[in-house]
Amino acid sequence: MPTNEWGSGPHARHQVDADQGEDGIGGPGGQGGPGRMSRVQPTLWVVVYSAAVGAAREYLDAAQAMLLWAGLAERAPVRLAPGAPAWESVQQLVDAGVRLVEYEAAELKELLRRAGDRLAPLEDPLQVDLGAHRWLEGQREENYSDWLAWVLRQIPAAERLFRFLGLPLPASLALWGAGTPRITRELPFEAGRLDIVIRYPNRALIVVEVKCQDGATDHEGQLQCYRAWMDDQREACKSGVLVTTGEGQSQPCGFSVRTWRMIAWELRRLGCEFREANQLCVAAMTLAFAGAVEQNLLGLPARPVAGIRSGRVWDVSDTVSHLKGFLTVMERV
Repeated sequence: MPTNEWGSGPHARHQVDADQGEDGIGGPGGQGGPGRMSRVQPTLWVVVYSAAVGAAREYLDAAQAMLLWAGLAERAPVRLAPGAPAWESVQQLVDAGVRLVEYEAAELKELLRRAGDRLAPLEDPLQVDLGAHRWLEGQREENYSDWLAWVLRQIPAAERLFRFLGLPLPASLALWGAGTPRITRELPFEAGRLDIVIRYPNRALIVVEVKCQDGATDHEGQLQCYRAWMDDQREACKSGVLVTTGEGQSQPCGFSVRTWRMIAWELRRLGCEFREANQLCVAAMTLAFAGAVEQNLLGLPARPVAGIRSGRVWDVSDTVSHLKGFLTVMERV
């Protein structure tokens, strides 16, 4: 699948008609007048998917195929040579793919508005290109570990920190009082260094291992060493957390798995809490970290609506799903 600067994955490009609405997105929700979708209903792709798609996975595969053809269409000659295969069938796929993305883009615009309302007066972090910052680009685990440790230090209550990491609350938590944890980066021990160590002295110990690469790599041997070190510590409550991009992993060596997607949702929610506490600088930095995770680790495009307005169209389904997940998390508060 082709890739481009807007993120990884099947982000095929296609020029959007210039006669769309002022906001560059046709269909429901457009604010600039009747867009393409309001004049040409997406009957073709509806028929295609109704006939050929019976499950969500098949839907995504079909959508990606349409976007691939839309990207290849730019390379087609204006006039086909005599005897060349007919292009009409391919053009139908191209048109269906473009209309599908336009339809999803209208939903994306509405989700960004709702997310922005939650974060106001701050912007949604997807509206800023955080992949352009050299310190954040790529998958530098040290940088992301440093920033995650900084955010953890800003969390005032033990209960909130445990929930941020997806850990069950200790039974004795009500007796802890207002103690502040000691959070250490790169703690050396006999088998190497521990990424992040959170210690509530004589009460609880949390070891966080940060991985920015795909979860396919086997970390079990490394985590076994960490678990052995933890077993030798005096705290009664001991927890390990593996932060990774991999979805659907089991609990290796008793470490809870916290995906970067879950971390991004929690960072957004934490940013809202800091804003409500009038800690606007901390809130802004926390949301910036969320944006760096979303764009550089999850592969979501920066400023997606502006990209579509400029004439670029790509598969926005993952961005739509991610924003829906954040809004669902906020509704649980």
